[in-house]
Amino acid sequence: MNYEIVEPGLGLACASAWNACLDSSRFATHYTGPEFLDEAYFRDKRPFAILATDAATVKGVVTGFFENYDMRCGDPGSPHLCIRHDADVVAVSTTLAAALRAHAGRNTAFISASSWVEIPALQVAGFRGKVVNPPLCTIHTCGCPVVAPARGAIFSASASVSRGPSGFSAGGGEVVCGPAGPLVGLAI
Repeated sequence: MNYEIVEPGLGLACASAWNACLDSSRFATHYTGPEFLDEAYFRDKRPFAILATDAATVKGVVTGFFENYDMRCGDPGSPHLCIRHDADVVAVSTTLAAALRAHAGRNTAFISASSWVEIPALQVAGFRGKVVNPPLCTIHTCGCPVVAPARGAIFSASASVSRGPSGFSAGGGEVVCGPAGPLVGLAI
């Protein structure tokens, strides 16, 4: 399984293969489609899509954007990840996780990806899972080994996760991951 990182200006063949994946996915939305790259709201946030491919067939997709030092791929009300119903979920999610890390770059402190269903293979790939508003959404998060730009600064990483000087916390103060947590050593 391979991946392709797509940015605004994709070709017709790529869009067609991408849409074929969405047609065969259970939870595809307009935020997982090629049109996402042309959304005016995301234009200044470096929107991207990652397509997990097997030969010429797109098996899974995650779309996202960069905000401050974070890479956001949806939030609990708007997941940006879907996998073709006949695909090998482990292979696709492992490929997408590796691609997210590769695309994140050195200045990315936090990656979050929301999906309508739990994807245990993302946890195996080093992401932490958190079910939000069961059974509606799961947030998969990964802290990256980057120092915060200013001590005490807090940046929004998703609707329910934020980064502070002592770690990443979710809604009720639960630490999802932080500098001393198991995700710090992950290579991007």
